[in-house]
Amino acid sequence: NACWRADEVPLDLVAGAELLHVVGYGLLDEGSRPAALAAMTCARSHGVPISLDPSSHGPLARLSVAGFWDLAGRPDILLPNRDEARTLTGCNTAEEMLAALRGRAGVVAIKLDREGCIAAAGDEVARVPAPATQIVNATGAGDAFNAGFLATWLAGAGLAAACRAGVRLGTFAATLASSR
Repeated sequence: NACWRADEVPLDLVAGAELLHVVGYGLLDEGSRPAALAAMTCARSHGVPISLDPSSHGPLARLSVAGFWDLAGRPDILLPNRDEARTLTGCNTAEEMLAALRGRAGVVAIKLDREGCIAAAGDEVARVPAPATQIVNATGAGDAFNAGFLATWLAGAGLAAACRAGVRLGTFAATLASSR
């Protein structure tokens, strides 16, 4: 929650979690940064894995790539979209971006919009295409991808299954009209 102060983060919940998912906006915004860092420090000290979605290439570029990595450290799971991966690596192709990010996190899954995703965990690489569909509103599709990917990964189903679940849920979310 961006409204929490660092001393208000429910560290007992973080310490007992199966995973801490950090939305990059929490790191990129100076107001919420102390709370995000406190949660990440707590997670690391209790062996709780951290997943991180960089959130937005614009604020990411303004912070600087080096500044982002200084804050992020080495997350267990990194979930950038294509633009964020391009900003973080300077690479152009999905394969080049994945190769450049593999040393930055244990698991990397790059969301490729209508092209699905490409991911790596250790020596394993998976590429899952997105099904052809009518996109109505892509807002929230990345978050839906994250939910599908992370739930499946945590269930132990493997990288390709996590990618398929993420792509499926992200694609479904993009077919929904905005609630606004």
